[in-house]
Amino acid sequence: MSDRVRIVLTINNLERGGAQNLVTNHLRYANRDRFEYSVLSLGPPYDLRDAITDLGYPVDVVRVGMNYPKKQIMELRLFLKSLGSCIVHAHTDLAAFATRAAGIDVQGIQHIAHFHSVYERRFCDAYRSLEERLGAFTARYVACSRNVESFLADRVGTEDSKTQTVENGINLSLFNKSEEDRQLLRKKLGFKSEEVNLIHVSRLISTKRPERVVRALSQLPENLPWRLRFLGEGDYRPNLESAINQAPKWVAERVELLGNQSNVADWLAASDVFVSFSEVEGLPISVIEAMASGLPCIVSDIPAIKGVVTDETNGFVCGIDDDSREVEALRDLIENREQRTTFGEASRQNAQQFRIESYVERIEDVYSSLNATIDSEATLGFLKQRSLINQSLADITEIIRVHRQAKAATK
Repeated sequence: MSDRVRIVLTINNLERGGAQNLVTNHLRYANRDRFEYSVLSLGPPYDLRDAITDLGYPVDVVRVGMNYPKKQIMELRLFLKSLGSCIVHAHTDLAAFATRAAGIDVQGIQHIAHFHSVYERRFCDAYRSLEERLGAFTARYVACSRNVESFLADRVGTEDSKTQTVENGINLSLFNKSEEDRQLLRKKLGFKSEEVNLIHVSRLISTKRPERVVRALSQLPENLPWRLRFLGEGDYRPNLESAINQAPKWVAERVELLGNQSNVADWLAASDVFVSFSEVEGLPISVIEAMASGLPCIVSDIPAIKGVVTDETNGFVCGIDDDSREVEALRDLIENREQRTTFGEASRQNAQQFRIESYVERIEDVYSSLNATIDSEATLGFLKQRSLINQSLADITEIIRVHRQAKAATK
């Protein structure tokens, strides 16, 4: 019988998002001697499933729709009961809601709720009420940054003794390209030597505000040589396409929507400037990857950026709705090659603190601190279990309603 502790990494889906990439990279550096890993996806898309199975890890799927229907939650509950003693490490709040609501009083399981953002758009009274209830069944809360840890303590009301910050990490070696490699990639990807190549990497969702980049570029003189590429997909793509179509023709002709790309490191290495005007982040992996690629970064002034991008050191930090500052930052870096080089070198240096090896070491220390072989006998009666599950699902329904209402308001 194996003495390894079983870890079930759970996430909403396996699209090419920041949390999903973190899970995949975690598995590449996991300690297989101490831990037995598997992945649980709560629905499509499954873009990264092959990458995970190629690493030798099983991927299970238990569908839980965004409405969190009770039937599917009970199916998830049956799956959790089949696991035996293990640690269920759920990434993102919605996945953590599902696994902990389904796992109420399922013995032998320790739940970790890993928060990757501050989720302000769906925060409401029901959010705090739900966490008050599920907190009793949560062994540990993990925050991806001090900013998120503060959100959990101040807004959600989690216990300090249960909360720990473990900063995101990336495989730095993938993004450390030589200048010779960068030039070869520029030729391979069809980049023009006379253009300054801007890149935006993220899911296309409303909180990322990708249209602001297009609007800011529209305010620049037409003779400035630039090209902008968007990597990523999402339900906000039609909004971005609309912004591009409404821009001057000379702007629209310089913007490319490339969708999801498996070789993000190559696109970053070939580029000159990373830009993102996101209004909400936890600790943005895309920014860390851009820094590791030696790119200066133009970003919004949000708490998650502090300690990552420093204004006028490795990029420009713009006020959350400061149109003129965004335009000025873009112009400065498009016009000034020397500044791009100086900022880029500082970015690469700053990225060294975000090693995936450090992330894995710290998160596995969290696992080791938990007792994954607790008493297997239920402690609550059947009626109490069902009552707590029903109350939790009612709170989740309200959270999703608030989330959709806020989302609709941006369209």
